[in-house]
Formats: sequence, structure tokens, C-alpha cells
Amino acid sequence: MAHSLTERDDTRVAVVCRWVMSSDPKQQLRIQRFMVAAINYGIFGGLLCYMAATGRVAQSAALQLIAFMVLSETTIYVLLRGGFTQNWNDPSLTLPQILLALAAAIWSYAILGESRGAALILLALTLTFGMFNLPPRATRQAAVFALTLLGATMIGLHLSNPTHHPASQEVIHFLFACTSLPTISLLSAQLAELRHRLETRKRELTEALDRIQTLATRDELTGLFNRRHMTETLHAQRALTERTGQPFCLALIDLDHFKQINDAHGHGVGDEVLRQFADIARHSLRETDVLARWGGEEFLLVLPASQLPSARTSLDRLHEAVRRSHLAPTVPALDVRFSAGLTEQRPGEPLEATIERADLALYEAKRQGRDQTVTG
Repeated sequence: MAHSLTERDDTRVAVVCRWVMSSDPKQQLRIQRFMVAAINYGIFGGLLCYMAATGRVAQSAALQLIAFMVLSETTIYVLLRGGFTQNWNDPSLTLPQILLALAAAIWSYAILGESRGAALILLALTLTFGMFNLPPRATRQAAVFALTLLGATMIGLHLSNPTHHPASQEVIHFLFACTSLPTISLLSAQLAELRHRLETRKRELTEALDRIQTLATRDELTGLFNRRHMTETLHAQRALTERTGQPFCLALIDLDHFKQINDAHGHGVGDEVLRQFADIARHSLRETDVLARWGGEEFLLVLPASQLPSARTSLDRLHEAVRRSHLAPTVPALDVRFSAGLTEQRPGEPLEATIERADLALYEAKRQGRDQTVTG
């Protein structure tokens, strides 16, 4: 009973989270970041209430700033949660959020009286947050916006009340802002460059690993799996068969008279034949079948979840596809065929023995005149 109630509670929590955060992972991330800022707004709003209650800030001024913060945060949340910003250049509304936070910090500077120097720290913190989420140009724009609005606010404060806002003190505060905010903008540009370099190196490393993986598992000429990877595939397929009892077949395929093709037309034509055969096989066989270049003009085919009759049908289909095709487009008169030895893996039989039986069946197919499949 208790377990059932816990599950029900977990379900309700999940439903509420989806309702608040959205079920879209990207939207969830954006709203999570927004909520971090909203929590900070809440803490600052609580501090303003305390200062208003203790007479350090005029109640009307504190309530106006709190109303501004609530309105701005509500608007941002509605836009994010409603999905209205998904096709915008800045779907997270990072720059608008930074500008609104800077405006709130400067507004607090105007109403905090003797404690207004603390608002300059809020400016720096806000722009520092933007440094990690904004491109350098946007960070510079935010810094210019902050300095312009701060300068105008300081001038207005001095003109309205020069006793409590002497010009010398406002100049010192402004110079402090002029020192810190542009520095943060400069760091933002350096951080963006570092991020770009890291992303470039990560991409290059991923591409290099992909190339290494391809070289390790693929035959360079045909694009098929190579012998080493096929050996691993065979062991995995045998293990699967032992677990499930599901049989599989394998076939050794050899292109007929391939040496004569190389001798008569050159290795370039021979390579063309190998590539064309691999391409035809990829389109003729099942998606679950695995074909590898076993060596030279020899290929190994694994047919999972197959017994001899269905595997034979697959090879007959491949024979027909090859007979209808020109494997050497540069030598249209060249008629290429293949022989195959097909066998089914027996329970408990070593793979070497299965391959040996397929090899003997291939030899028999060639002895009987080629262009055919013999089972063994």
C-alpha cells in the first residue's frame, strides 16, 4: 500500500514537472536556466522587502522595483513555456533576460541610498553570467547598455539630490563600473574563442575517431566490412545462436576467373569489378545480412536467422542480380559471374569447421562449372 502511494506521488510530481517545465528537453533546459535567475530575483525581492520594512528603502520604490521584476520574469516564462521563442535566433531569451537584470540592478542603485554601492556588484555578477551564455558581441552590447543607463541614472540622481549623491562619489562609482564591465566583455570574447577552439578540436577528434573506426572495420576498396570485423561478427552471431537456438548460415563467395580479368584488363578494371559486386550485393541482400571482403576476390556472407532453403534463395537472388548487371562499366562486354559455397552452422560446431565446409562447397561449385551455389 505504501509502495503504491509512493508511486502515485511520484507520478503526480512528474506530471507537475512536465506542466511547469514542458515535455520538450530543450524547453526544459531553457526553463531550468530561467528558474535559476528567478530564484535570485526572489531572494533579492525578499531583501528589498526587509529593507523597506526597516526603513532603509522607501516602500513605494521597493514595491515598484519588485513589480517590475515580477512582470519581467512572468513575461519571460510565458514566452518560454508557450514555445513562442523556439524559432527565434535566441530561443532562450538570454540577452533580454540579461538586459532586464541589468536594468533591475541599476534601478536598485537608484533607490538603495547609502547601500547603492552593492548594486554595482550585481551589475558585474549579471554580466558575468551573460559571459558564459552570450556571444562576445551581445556581451559588449549589454555592457554598453549597462554603462549608458548607469551613467544617465547617476546624472539624474546628482541633479535631483546633490547632497546625498555628490558628483565625486558618483564619478568613483561610474569609474568602477567602467573598469569592471568592459573587462568582463573582454573575457567574454576570450571565452568564446576558447569555446570555439574546443568545439573545433572536439569535432576534429570525432572525425578522426570515425576515420580510425572505418579503417579498422571496413575494406578500403569496396567499403564492405574487412576480415577482422567479420571474424568478430561471426563470434557474436555464434554466441547469439547458442543462447537462442536460432540458426544462421554463411557462404563463401568467389568471383569466377577474376585472375584472368586482372591479366587481360588490368587491376583498375579488377578493382572496378570488386566495387560493383559489393554495391550490387548490398542492394540485393537483406538488411540483416552481413557481407565482408574475406580476401582478394573472395567474400564471406553471414545470413542471420536463416536455414539453408531461405539462405539459398538469397544467393539465387544475388546470382540473378549479378547476371543482369555490368560489373565493369568501362568494359561492357565483360561478363562476370560468381561461385558460392553455402552451409549452415551446426550446434556446438567451431566456426573454423563451418567455414571449412563452406570452402569445400565453394570448391565443388567451381569444379561443377562455376556460376552456381553448392551447399555443404
